Amino acid sequence: MPESVTIGLCAFILIMLWFLRPKGGDSKQVQGGELDAILYLCQENPKLIERVSLLDTYGKEVVCELKLRNAEAVRVAKGSSATEKWLMLKALKAGAPLPEYLQENE
Repeated sequence: MPESVTIGLCAFILIMLWFLRPKGGDSKQVQGGELDAILYLCQENPKLIERVSLLDTYGKEVVCELKLRNAEAVRVAKGSSATEKWLMLKALKAGAPLPEYLQENE
């Protein structure tokens, strides 16, 4: 096989691997009633919160990921609202009051 064909084949394989790479994390996005139920649980019992993360995805989108004890991690917000949810959940987990501007927006 000619050298140029081998190089082309290797380049093609690398390009295909690039397009087939994982585009995001393993967590699913929750919305609507499911999101409200999760946030209500967190407000009622902040000890359920195992981890709250602010993530940057491959698509350069910021997401807030919440991991409850004995449950899979879920994405509770994305974009500009992700920071607000992250701050709210971090405050709940720490048992601290919400930042003043978040209290005004509720």
